[in-house]
Amino acid sequence: EIVVQGGLRSLPSLFVRSYIQRQIGAFKYRNCWGCAAEHWRRALELHPQSASSRYLLGTYHLREGRLEAAKAELQASLRLDPDFKAVYANLGAVLLELSELHSAAEVSCRGLERHPRTPQCAQNLALARARFILAEMAAAGVFPGDREVFDLGSGCRVALAGDVVEGLAEAAAKLRAARGRARPLVARSDGFASLADLLSTLAMELREGPVEVGRLQPMIQTLDEVVGGLDASTIVNLRP
Repeated sequence: EIVVQGGLRSLPSLFVRSYIQRQIGAFKYRNCWGCAAEHWRRALELHPQSASSRYLLGTYHLREGRLEAAKAELQASLRLDPDFKAVYANLGAVLLELSELHSAAEVSCRGLERHPRTPQCAQNLALARARFILAEMAAAGVFPGDREVFDLGSGCRVALAGDVVEGLAEAAAKLRAARGRARPLVARSDGFASLADLLSTLAMELREGPVEVGRLQPMIQTLDEVVGGLDASTIVNLRP
């Protein structure tokens, strides 16, 4: 179906109508996210293969705390457009909120492969790797987490698998590389710099082999404090 206006052939009408609905939603979101979402839903009904409409709806669901709905829309958007940078960031944030740490790290890495030095993806990768380490240390009794710390003794040592250790180093390097582009995140740049330093230090310590618990615990305590002050990063582009 082709629309003809003034003797010029334009895009298919459903695509155009879908685009118009997206733009109306982008105009309305400042005063009413719910109103904007209604227009994005109409846009999707008109053009179900629109990666942009699914991204916008997924971002809306994330904002409203509907994490499973956000995950479904953002995953669908990424299948339709595997080069959509904002989707990698927002899907990583959703997966972090769902505590799906391996998946959050994976999607963040994929985003950085296509869009190197994207600060939101780098930050989500670092948070995923850091939260995984904290969970592992809590399970081992090195750090309290949700459990009581075990009396491991001064001579007890802790080791992590080589790929986990290298993952910490990778996350630190990518976070440092992306910091120069983090202009919208300047207020949190010091926290992410500290996170990069901590992940790098942990990687260096653990590369050498098992580390004494007494040496490791202060670093893990500091890591927990830094991570607790940071949130996952998203990209909100309402005119994709």
